[in-house]
Amino acid sequence: AINAGVPLVIFPQRYLRGRMAAVFFRYMDLHEVDPDVGSCCIADSVSDYVSKALRLAFDGEYQSRVRNAIIDRRHRIFDEKSVSFEWGKFLTRALRIRISDEELASQVGFVRED
Repeated sequence: AINAGVPLVIFPQRYLRGRMAAVFFRYMDLHEVDPDVGSCCIADSVSDYVSKALRLAFDGEYQSRVRNAIIDRRHRIFDEKSVSFEWGKFLTRALRIRISDEELASQVGFVRED
């Protein structure tokens, strides 16, 4: 959905999928593109979720602004090598695959900028 620029509302709970989607939206920093859409997609309560979903569904101009902000910032998720590197670290540890951080960084093309 993010790569296609589709606005969605996330209500992070105990499941990883919702928490990850929230992290992606925070990482995109949509407020830097349009201050009014910065809090568009992450709800902090059920009523907030309903309110945000309804606004995205029925306010076409707002939905368009959110879509454009997502499209403008989606590269921060998909083109950022540090994201691939951190995902790789998580997955290799979760799957107990032995690989050094240096080898993993080489595999994903990540170069640390300290």
